[in-house]
Amino acid sequence: MRKSIIWISSVSLAIVLGVSLGFVYNSNNDTHVEDNNTLTAPITNNLSEEFWNVDLIVKGKVIQEEATFQKDTGVDTKIPSKMEVTPATIEVDEVIYGNEPNKTITYLQHGNSNETAKPKHVQKNDEVILILTRTTDGQYWSYNFDDGIWYVKNGKVKSNTSEKYLVDYKDKDAKDFIKEIRKAAKNKKKNENYKQ
Repeated sequence: MRKSIIWISSVSLAIVLGVSLGFVYNSNNDTHVEDNNTLTAPITNNLSEEFWNVDLIVKGKVIQEEATFQKDTGVDTKIPSKMEVTPATIEVDEVIYGNEPNKTITYLQHGNSNETAKPKHVQKNDEVILILTRTTDGQYWSYNFDDGIWYVKNGKVKSNTSEKYLVDYKDKDAKDFIKEIRKAAKNKKKNENYKQ
């Protein structure tokens, strides 16, 4: 009987000690990511590394937003997974980086433009600078959500970016911004520590 009590007490003490140490560790260390961008993007050391997967950068005008449709995510799961996508047609005024022979491109936006919980979609007649990756069917996504969407208003650029290498460009001169992102894209490289 005495051995049972000692054994139960020892196991209980070990469990309490383990839970306590785990709680203290999690409370004192930054083990949880608060920024969703960190979950979707590799760690980069500069703007050239940030643009490692950029295929095209354009300045243009939104001609129209098209109807929302369901697109396969391309993620291999047991249950087919789809997401809402709202295409927009962009009239290309200037190719800042990359090759695009067409005067218009299809820019794919996550979500439905009628949902208020989703990020704001581009609107007809918006003047934009888009930093993009090409899809297999020749359309384009922003290279990293809000980081690739820039509005030009009164010669200045505006964005909802939270990317540390881009945030300082908010409300800056559009021509200076174009010059900087063109240079970074031309010198793009993948961070040597990033493994995909």
